[in-house]
Amino acid sequence: MNVTVAPHSSGTVTPQERYSAEVGRVQLTGVQALARLPIDQHRRDLDAGRDVATFISGYEGSPLAGYDLELGRQKGLLEANDVVFVPGLNEESAATAVQGSQLANTLDGAVRDGVLGIWYGKAPGLDRAKDALRHGNLMGAHPAGGALVLVGDDPAAKSSSVPCASDLALADLNIPYLYPADSQDVIELGLHAVALSRATGLWVGMKIVTAVADGSSGVDLTRISRSPLPMVPRGAGQHVPTARLLQPTLGPLERDLVTTRLRLAEEYASLNGLNRVVGRGASDTLGIVAAGRTWQDLLAALERVGLTQGALESSTVRLLKVDMPWPLSPGSVRDFADGLDEILVLEEKRSFMESAVRDILYGRDGAPKVTGKRDDEGKDLVPAYGELDVDGLLPSLRKRLAAHRAIEPAEGLPAHRRVLLPLAPADKRAPYFCSGCPHNSSTKPGGDSLVGGGIGCHAMVLLMEESQVGTVTGLSQMGGRACSGLASHPSSTARTMFRILVTAPSTTPGPSPSAPPSRAASTSPTSCSTTRPWR
Repeated sequence: MNVTVAPHSSGTVTPQERYSAEVGRVQLTGVQALARLPIDQHRRDLDAGRDVATFISGYEGSPLAGYDLELGRQKGLLEANDVVFVPGLNEESAATAVQGSQLANTLDGAVRDGVLGIWYGKAPGLDRAKDALRHGNLMGAHPAGGALVLVGDDPAAKSSSVPCASDLALADLNIPYLYPADSQDVIELGLHAVALSRATGLWVGMKIVTAVADGSSGVDLTRISRSPLPMVPRGAGQHVPTARLLQPTLGPLERDLVTTRLRLAEEYASLNGLNRVVGRGASDTLGIVAAGRTWQDLLAALERVGLTQGALESSTVRLLKVDMPWPLSPGSVRDFADGLDEILVLEEKRSFMESAVRDILYGRDGAPKVTGKRDDEGKDLVPAYGELDVDGLLPSLRKRLAAHRAIEPAEGLPAHRRVLLPLAPADKRAPYFCSGCPHNSSTKPGGDSLVGGGIGCHAMVLLMEESQVGTVTGLSQMGGRACSGLASHPSSTARTMFRILVTAPSTTPGPSPSAPPSRAASTSPTSCSTTRPWR
């Protein structure tokens, strides 16, 4: 029985109704949509007569830092829908736990039809868990369960120590991945991801960038509840997971992964139209490819230059919205390329989809040229750094659209320029430890000691005055903190390096081998058990 959203007299919808409603329209952040996903999947399984539980484990990290908190808030509703949430000690242990969810129904005494396993973490967490994820994907996903890999990417490093992009890492793991553009996509593509995993026996990724995780958009629940079941290719759902990763099992298992299972993934994408052509016209000469959040920014940028979706069919431009960037379906690319002179691929960071499009079309008669990071003259075109938003897309778009007479060279300037308003002058105020925090007095090195930050609130030492914290040398990755000081002993003077450590109650940095004991004793910081890791 469907539950319809029934707003209160104030016109608002309660948080509980955002998850319990099955028809109507609700507003969800990307993180809330991810929390709702296993509930919708459980309902779909019940409708199909399947008894499937869900196991979720991972390690927090922005832009998915609030995912575990939201799961905790909805604990009662999740338990009512047979969802078990167990945060991981770290990313690797969480991925290993999800491995077990796929092996559960290969053992005697299984009491359910299957278990859906969901791992979550940010891109650096994916890097740290790659060995466990590689093992899990090779073992495979159970046809009545499925395994999802939710990866949070932070391309502008807004809350990370490095810019994050997980495309190449997922491809290296042979994990197909979907890239949602908004909260509606998160649920719809999430349901596809589960079906894809069950059909192929592969773990399936979901790339969630900061703008999608933190962004909020409307979700049409009626469209989701009434959507038809996905089509599956012939031979789907046959893989049996195994943990016997030794010969003679290992060789056939690898062969099945890179042939049968990945082939089924491509066929699934084609059957279900995961890559969709928009604005096809007889006079098209330029095709533009984009996925995920970049797709939304592309549409906004085209509107700025006067090309709305309604005007595309009469222009020289067609678009390809890619929901599954890897493996990129060859059939959809070839169909999209038919009759074009150029394909422009818009994507953040490295030329990932661009290389795939070029490989698919290579050697075909009349194949269009492929541009992206560089134009047809070899000059820089689409930035390979930072976050690719509307303003970042406009220069590249204007150049290629004008070359194909989709806009006049003198056009393309927005009718209303975005005006940047200067902020009123204010005194510089760098972030500092919270009021009452013991670090205000405890994390003060003595003398000429070198100081480095780590992943946590102690990263703020990079923004503080040297008079407060000493000479700051930089920031290490998660788990690396004090190790960089080890190299200072044989190659430098007797200056001591300390890492400001505040996340573990038992953590007290020791001196480098060249440091006098008295200095180490005078600079040991007090730990802060209430600090959440900055990951």
